[in-house]
Amino acid sequence: MIMKFRSRMHSEQGFTLIELIVVLAILAVLALLAIPRFADVLDQSKYKTQDENLVMIANAVALYYADGGKETGTTLLDSLSAGNYLKTVPTTPWGGTYTIGGVNTASHTFNIGPGTCSIVSGKYTGTAATSNIKY
Repeated sequence: MIMKFRSRMHSEQGFTLIELIVVLAILAVLALLAIPRFADVLDQSKYKTQDENLVMIANAVALYYADGGKETGTTLLDSLSAGNYLKTVPTTPWGGTYTIGGVNTASHTFNIGPGTCSIVSGKYTGTAATSNIKY
């Protein structure tokens, strides 16, 4: 029996159709398991990037006002990059641009939009269309 099997193996080369279908089925199952997890990782990385951008802008605004900056409103981001508080104004992970509004120098708060997370005193407070930042 073994001799018959060995002689058959030496005379035939390659894989059978069944063996190839089994391997392809296994690869398909692995791909179906891996692709959704990979997509989740990409989404999570975008939200983390958004969080870091918001913190970076909030720190730049705090330094700007600590140095005596007076600008408020939509030109504040331009003032931050021109005054070396930000090297460049970051874009959102989805390709959009940030806007700053609602600056209140008395309560040390302002809004950044578009946002996905609110940060108040460095802590996340939920999801919002614009993020309310306390500096």
